[in-house]
Amino acid sequence: MRVPSYTATFQMIGIAVLCTAGLFFFVKANRYTTFPNVIAVNLMGLITQQLVSYLFLQEELKQSYTISVLFVLLGVFTLVTIPNLKKGLFFALLSTFFWSLGYALLSVPLKHTSVVWGAFIIEVVILLLVLFGFKYLEKTKALVVSQKPSNFLFFLMGFLSISGSTLFNYAYQHYQVSQISLLYMLFYPLSILISKLYFKEQLGLKEWIGNGLILIGILYSQLF
Repeated sequence: MRVPSYTATFQMIGIAVLCTAGLFFFVKANRYTTFPNVIAVNLMGLITQQLVSYLFLQEELKQSYTISVLFVLLGVFTLVTIPNLKKGLFFALLSTFFWSLGYALLSVPLKHTSVVWGAFIIEVVILLLVLFGFKYLEKTKALVVSQKPSNFLFFLMGFLSISGSTLFNYAYQHYQVSQISLLYMLFYPLSILISKLYFKEQLGLKEWIGNGLILIGILYSQLF
């Protein structure tokens, strides 16, 4: 395993900070809107990642990019017209921005170190930042924990998070950002399933239309 240089280490710490901000706003978004809506907006990150990779990583933009962006923006505008979703969508857009920027730049330090080192550094930094934020909110009484989650749930979340991070790091190390993007589409049908079975959430007609336009834009950018 290649031990990361100081430069690569600091780059991954910066990416971890961006991803932590994305996680924070993702959690905030889920407090104000339904889970599938948040996931649909987060999928906009596929479009944002392509732009970041074009600006900073010299990857080419597809000719379909402009039309894809128009579909996505039309979908977001449709969701924004629903009054009770505005606050949640704002936080979802912020989480999309930070996550997209962080993951799009991930391939830079991974060129100079191993996938395992990358996952280890990023996950440790995220864990420390989350613990610090949790303790701070608990100390200031801004966070009240009504029921302590089981230790098994914590271990399961940790295992799934680290496994996913390692696999994503491998993908970003060996493939272009634009090639990885289509895999994110699997999140949406999974989010619908989780929303129905676990959260018991329902989507209105406008929400289906807005989410559908976003997905059409993303699929168009990947397939044409």
